[in-house]
Amino acid sequence: MINSDEIFNVTEIPRSVIIIGCGVIGIEYASMFAALGVNVTVVDGRKRPLEFLDGEIIDELVHQMRDHGELFRLDETVEGIDVKRNGRSTALVSLASRKRLAADLALVCAGRVGATDKLNLEVAGLEADERGRLIVDENFRTEQPHIFVAGDVIGYPSLAATSSE
Repeated sequence: MINSDEIFNVTEIPRSVIIIGCGVIGIEYASMFAALGVNVTVVDGRKRPLEFLDGEIIDELVHQMRDHGELFRLDETVEGIDVKRNGRSTALVSLASRKRLAADLALVCAGRVGATDKLNLEVAGLEADERGRLIVDENFRTEQPHIFVAGDVIGYPSLAATSSE
């Protein structure tokens, strides 16, 4: 089991992968692995991927991904992940529905957490939510009008390609 930061340490292409999370990062990696011929299963507790986007577009995206062999296990909660090592590692993912999935690799893409825990925000008069995010206005200004923030600490749009807009 690895997360989306550790994916760059993988030295060989797995035969199968379970992607946990169907946000932007999870869907990106699911598409890339499928294009490489890897058997991909996407698991998420939500009813649809990328739920903040237009429903018709997402329906077509899921249709295209399924045509490429990707499986979706949506509205499912992961209860546990075990890694069995017997010559070759196998990730065993247990779901709340009592289903069990197995793959060469489990990739956790369950969202970013803002790295605000060591910033001493209280001194600046700011408070982060449970995921380390700060509230900003349309100009990325916090509650303190002289403090602006962007990126992972504000939530959407936290990815560089999106937040650059």
